[in-house]
Amino acid sequence: MVNWSYFQKISLSPVIKHKRNHNHQRTLALMRLILSYLALAFCLLLNSFSSNKNLLITLLVIAIYATVMYLNTQKLFLFSKKNLLVLVFDEIAIFMTCYFSGGQTSPFVPVFLFPVLTHAVNPSYIKLAIATMISIVSVFLLGITTQFNLVISLYISFYLLLSGIIVHVLAFKDFQVFSAYAIKDGLTGLYTHQYFFDHLNIVMTSNPERKPFSLIMMDLDEFKKLNDELGHLEGDRILKEVATVIKQNVRDSDIVARYGGDEFALILPGVGHDLNNTIIERLRTSIIGMGYCTDVSIGSALYPDDETDMYQLVNLADQRMYDEKRLSKLNPEV
Repeated sequence: MVNWSYFQKISLSPVIKHKRNHNHQRTLALMRLILSYLALAFCLLLNSFSSNKNLLITLLVIAIYATVMYLNTQKLFLFSKKNLLVLVFDEIAIFMTCYFSGGQTSPFVPVFLFPVLTHAVNPSYIKLAIATMISIVSVFLLGITTQFNLVISLYISFYLLLSGIIVHVLAFKDFQVFSAYAIKDGLTGLYTHQYFFDHLNIVMTSNPERKPFSLIMMDLDEFKKLNDELGHLEGDRILKEVATVIKQNVRDSDIVARYGGDEFALILPGVGHDLNNTIIERLRTSIIGMGYCTDVSIGSALYPDDETDMYQLVNLADQRMYDEKRLSKLNPEV
């Protein structure tokens, strides 16, 4: 059974959404460009279509639009944010092309699959349903305005609907697997080092109001000694338990990452100085209470109070963590 809520959760991840939208729009722009020029070349090569001025003008307009969108990245992404507008434009372009080239018997009718499949690889099955319904309505309108054939209309509607469903399910079965490996640490199930920085970058660059958040770096003291004494398998088990305890002590909306080895990094949106200190002490008490570590070194930095540069913010929290670690070694009773 397809876990739709899981897909929606993945799609709303800022990092995945940002990267995926960028690649998605560039790919779609290239596909529009290729399809428009292939259709234009197809018409010019066939005698039955080469004299059809309305068809040639329509395809020429579509080709110019596709070229401008592909070459002008800024316009492409401004336009692509209006998903419904893009969908309507694609449907009109396909409809007009088919209208001037034979209606429902046009060789370009299969291109109605383009907007359907475009939305089939989108996490939202609602958007897929809308795209499919608009395509089906367009097919029926095409028949009504040219030469209606119920059998052809139902046949085209069936393969549009079936194709969209199949691609949507298969694409997100793969998406579920690949995205999990891409953003989650295989041992602890926490976010990866790369995901942490990608998410932090997006949080800071898409935050013109400079809404505050806390960044915490955490290291398990003497974990190497514990790992050497008990073995790596036991050390891995402890790390998984620690990861679970950390997640239990923060909100679902907080980002918890395995920064490397026995070091963890947290991004806590909306957390100021006082709440930050409370969370740090809660984390420290909970982890020490597990009985594996005698102490936990924790450093934090607040945005925008302490730093506004991403790397300086991380470096500051990291430095404060190591300062605390050095202090605990100099004063073991503190």
